[in-house]
Amino acid sequence: MAVATRSIALLFAVSYIARVPVTAITLGLILVLRESGRGYDLAGLATGAYVVGLSLTAPFIGRLADRFGAPRVFLAGAPLCAIGLVGLVAGADSLPVPALLALAALAGAALPPLGALTRGLMTPLLSEERRTRLFAIDATAQELCFIGGPLVLAALVAVGTASQALVVIAAMLAAGAVLYWRVASRLPRVATDGTRELGAAPFRYGGLRALLAVTILVGAMFGAIELSIAAALEDHGDRDLAGTYLAIWSAGSLLGGLAAVRWPGRNLERRQQALLFGATCSALLLVPASTAPALLAAALFVHGITQAPLMAVGYAIVPRVVEGRLSEAFSWLTSAVVGGIAIGTTLAGSASDAYGAGAGFLIGALAPAAALALALAFLRAAR
Repeated sequence: MAVATRSIALLFAVSYIARVPVTAITLGLILVLRESGRGYDLAGLATGAYVVGLSLTAPFIGRLADRFGAPRVFLAGAPLCAIGLVGLVAGADSLPVPALLALAALAGAALPPLGALTRGLMTPLLSEERRTRLFAIDATAQELCFIGGPLVLAALVAVGTASQALVVIAAMLAAGAVLYWRVASRLPRVATDGTRELGAAPFRYGGLRALLAVTILVGAMFGAIELSIAAALEDHGDRDLAGTYLAIWSAGSLLGGLAAVRWPGRNLERRQQALLFGATCSALLLVPASTAPALLAAALFVHGITQAPLMAVGYAIVPRVVEGRLSEAFSWLTSAVVGGIAIGTTLAGSASDAYGAGAGFLIGALAPAAALALALAFLRAAR
């Protein structure tokens, strides 16, 4: 089905606007709970509850989007998430711990994975070549969202309180849902209304299960490296620079994503393997670089070049291995990344505590190496 490039670009642009407040939620939860006198232990538990809720419900919400249409599902779910966040703000200094954790979990569980829903919505409307390039743009733009969200939150905190800032973030989320719904209504009805002919569950496809296994390990790499950055800088007495180093890492990802836009939409499995090999080698550079902040910054930029292309190629593989129910399939990918990040953070935290930040970065190198081994094994099995 031919769809105007302008309509597609507008929908993706609006989806990025709606995603910016989402990327500020976890930091906002931490700031609100600390502002109310709660400890970092509770702040960590609350953000963990939010992420667990998000990852557990993402595939189910994706299934609803395939049946009823992504715009309707996001319009229903995002305001529920906003209500949960406002409730947590209101009770941050008075509610018991279980109630706060429940509110955080409910906020995460109600939030539809907008990136996954948008990719599922648009995939049937694009040729393979166009969607491969669009996925590269999408993966690149996500980096801007992850930079922009915390910056918006920081600006709001600077002119008010953390509680006020998170309420504004919640309002932005709800407003973004309305805007997304309005813009999506311009698309063909077949794209926005969903369908009752859903086909087989995505998880039944062996190709998707293989991709999810690889993606979990890619997520573990992300989580391990992010935690190890903070550990390495704390060792050097520069913990406050962690945000700057994360931005350097993201800048490399932006560059890699821009390069990936020009790649043709073929040989995706081989391209994934090459990127995993590059991620492994560049992550190994982080181990010795962790002893010198300047070297660490350079190594992070180099490693970041593989990030957005790795996600983009994963997105492009999904329509090749799944028929129908694409929003659900992309949502499974979201859950795999989030789960992998949790695993990588946990392993790297233990390794860094016991042996230093270099050990945490080593976990970040072993994860893509294992993903590469799995990808090669799955490719041989497919033959």
